[in-house]
Amino acid sequence: MIVAVLIATLMTNSVAAFDAPGVNTEPDLEGTEITSIIHDEVAVENQPWHFSIEIDGVAITNGTTVDKVTVQICVNQGLCLSPEPMELTHEGNNWSGQTIPHWAECTFTEFECLSTYVNWKVTLSNSSGNLSIMPETGYYTTWSSCWAYLTERGGDGCPNPTVDETDNGFLPGFGITLAVTSLIAAGISRRDLQLKIETRTTGLTDVEAALPIES
Repeated sequence: MIVAVLIATLMTNSVAAFDAPGVNTEPDLEGTEITSIIHDEVAVENQPWHFSIEIDGVAITNGTTVDKVTVQICVNQGLCLSPEPMELTHEGNNWSGQTIPHWAECTFTEFECLSTYVNWKVTLSNSSGNLSIMPETGYYTTWSSCWAYLTERGGDGCPNPTVDETDNGFLPGFGITLAVTSLIAAGISRRDLQLKIETRTTGLTDVEAALPIES
């Protein structure tokens, strides 16, 4: 079983990766081989998020193609799922596909399980097989219709808050971090349990640590 955990201190540092919470980030296509990128402006929970990219005709003639579009779903609990390549359809100069912002195995509250945003990046391949990635590090981001980031919330598709959220407030990512910390402090071990620490936003290296096994 893999558990994705976001360390609370990293969440604070990651704010600088965005223009502002709730504001989408987009590529500057000037001077690139990409004619256009079109995608849904809001990621709606459990609904297709559509994406398409068109490459310049001259670049196509010279052998440039879309190698892949990588997407990553992050949720309000403060966790990010593993990045995955989008299944693409190719027609002429255009590649298109979709992803579903949803974590089916999530066991937190309804609000915590909702998607915060979709991270995405594009990889192009030229005739020599060389790859170019946009952005070179990290991701572009499309925010959801119900997001939470640190103490901020936004979107027009949020469910009514639960009693616990209303009374105690909600700071995504801290609950699971404290729970794991408590388990370690109490000396409770789990066999074959691996913690995967992710940064949730842009391009920081994944760190993996295994809990010790006690007899």
